[in-house]
Amino acid sequence: MALKRRFETPNQDYHSPRDNFFSRNLYRYELWTGLYMLSPAEKILINTFTIVGSALWFYYLGAFFKGFVEGFWG
Repeated sequence: MALKRRFETPNQDYHSPRDNFFSRNLYRYELWTGLYMLSPAEKILINTFTIVGSALWFYYLGAFFKGFVEGFWG
């Protein structure tokens, strides 16, 4: 019978079996956002909306700051 250490942590974030940087951070992202509880189709849908929404937001910010710079120094 193996004895469990007294103060051993049950948290597996830092002890994940993932080897490379991308897999480890994808695992942490899914754990942090709760995506691990969803089906693969739902994960794809949510990640697609997140990526498209982020791209549109950065495009909007770029257009806003371009207009600001041209109006201020133009």
